[in-house]
Amino acid sequence: MSDEIIRLGEHEVLRVLRDTPELLEMEATYEPGGSAPPAHHHPSQDEHFEVLAGAVRVRTPAGERELGLGETIDVPRETVHQFWNPGEEPALVLWQVRPALRTRQFFEAIAGSRTPAGKIAAVARFTKEFRLGRLRS
Repeated sequence: MSDEIIRLGEHEVLRVLRDTPELLEMEATYEPGGSAPPAHHHPSQDEHFEVLAGAVRVRTPAGERELGLGETIDVPRETVHQFWNPGEEPALVLWQVRPALRTRQFFEAIAGSRTPAGKIAAVARFTKEFRLGRLRS
């Protein structure tokens, strides 16, 4: 069991609930006024999100939509996506990544990067967990 806090940026804070080889489970707090992160995909992992409070936006190849309280979405590996909170209220999301691989370490590297070059270096080191992608408009 874990209870590590990882601040990914001004609008996103992760609380690690469980980190095993099979599962990284987190509660993500998305502060209001956030913008979409870079479009990306996970080549070897599936993700599951459940909104516990507030609302978030998600963009996938199927389009963009808002997820509200109690709604869920599964993002299969290789699916390019973006997830954020552009609203005016905080959102809390249960976030599961299967298998965990080195995703927690990736988030720690992003959190520890103070420059865009540092974030790019982190992305380059964790290609099994994270790759930039492109969503068509």
